[in-house]
Amino acid sequence: MPSLAGNSNPGFHAISQVFYEYTSAFANNGSGFEGLGDATVWWNVTCSFVLAAGRYPALIIPLMIAAMLARKRQAPESAGSLQIETPTFALTLIAVIVILTLLQFMPVLVLGPVADHLTLVAR
Repeated sequence: MPSLAGNSNPGFHAISQVFYEYTSAFANNGSGFEGLGDATVWWNVTCSFVLAAGRYPALIIPLMIAAMLARKRQAPESAGSLQIETPTFALTLIAVIVILTLLQFMPVLVLGPVADHLTLVAR
């Protein structure tokens, strides 16, 4: 809805602008993708909801998990226990986090520039 979004680029690049605006609001860093008229009532209200959805669950959910783990009875260590102090575990965890992050964000971030390029090639 270009009238609400205030995009300076009504084409495919607008997808990247809107996605970046909401992602930055969710991540609480407040950076903006220039060309987006984000000083409007629409962006202020919707980004406020997105900011709250990004900030408070990230604080409350780990506290709830910690409380549940504190109540849990500790099991004795055995041969089948997962060793989390090893470099292999750390590298595997980092690799999984990086792969999942790329799979979540790259398709949308690449969609705008790729569609712009394909539009220019088609002319």
